[in-house]
Amino acid sequence: MKTQKLPKNPHASKAVLVDITPGTNGGDTVKVYDGEKIPKMATDDKGIEWPAPNPNNVITREQYKELRDYASEKGIALSGFKKFDGDIELIKESIDTLSRNLMEFPGVADAKHPLTLELARHLNSDDFAETNGRIISINADAYRNKKRLEDEYQKLVDDGWFVKGTTYKSIIDHEFGHALDFVYKVNAAHIIKRVTGLEKQELVVFLKKNLSRYAAAGKKGIEITSELWVAMRSGNDSQFVLKYFEEYRKIIKKGV
Repeated sequence: MKTQKLPKNPHASKAVLVDITPGTNGGDTVKVYDGEKIPKMATDDKGIEWPAPNPNNVITREQYKELRDYASEKGIALSGFKKFDGDIELIKESIDTLSRNLMEFPGVADAKHPLTLELARHLNSDDFAETNGRIISINADAYRNKKRLEDEYQKLVDDGWFVKGTTYKSIIDHEFGHALDFVYKVNAAHIIKRVTGLEKQELVVFLKKNLSRYAAAGKKGIEITSELWVAMRSGNDSQFVLKYFEEYRKIIKKGV
């Protein structure tokens, strides 16, 4: 999930790996993998100036072990946290969110294919997170300070980029939605068209008005499941949201 860009989102057997997360400048940057080009939407690409690394706050060996064990007990694997210099409680919140999501869709992970939370240092400053398969990578700079992350996310909610009423915790819910699509190879665009009875531009307008700009920005429906899951987890009980996941679960059950 990025402040304005499409990061990796493995979708379908030969998917375009993409994921949008907007930046605070009101524009959208798009990162696409596997061929298809999407135009940059941002007019300004300065990104976000996150708090600088803090060498005096690097996680200790004991803290790392405790965090790793905490994640393991919740069924989540960790990667890249040995030199983490941010808010440990923020990471525990993320682990808890993933754990709750796994309880809803336990088939997303198993012993051989765990759901992994990775601390990434390669992401652009305006990327909150991105997902590749079952690996959810969060921006090491963004997750250094909870209040700053909360504020930057809220700017995008206020701008209509993210689902109204959500918080920074929804970043992880959003990324879990990409893991869902990766595992089950569900065609989100087909489901949303069936549920709403809309297509093309009418559907884009509907998504912007009733969900988020982010949901409407992704080509081939790549952000639909993620943003609808964010809405669902935040208590949005709109009929089309409930109907979407009713259809989604039916497809999973059939193994289609």
